[in-house]
Amino acid sequence: MVARSSRGIGHPHVFSAANFLRLATGCMLLAIGLALAGFGLLLIPHGFPYGVLAAIMLALMGGTIVFYLVGRTVGVWEARAGYTTLSNRYRELPQLESRSGKIIRSAGDPYRSPAHRRSETR
Repeated sequence: MVARSSRGIGHPHVFSAANFLRLATGCMLLAIGLALAGFGLLLIPHGFPYGVLAAIMLALMGGTIVFYLVGRTVGVWEARAGYTTLSNRYRELPQLESRSGKIIRSAGDPYRSPAHRRSETR
């Protein structure tokens, strides 16, 4: 398997599975926010271009799907390479911090709580 070190196992880089899943979550939250804003704009009687708003929301929902699927695929590639950047999958592999590449959980260790993960990355 992979040896533990303070440096980490290579650098997962910006295209890590965790980052793609963060992008998917961001797109989904933006789409929901635009939907709520659109419902609020329905109450205003003027010619607001709702088609543009709907097109942006559809593009964000499409981005959510694409980023999610790519993130899952990259997660499988990371697992094949012997590590993961995902916080709740592949417990049998060491978990790397997606920005620095440092090992934050050894293979087989229990998953960290979200508060513990935030304190470790600072």
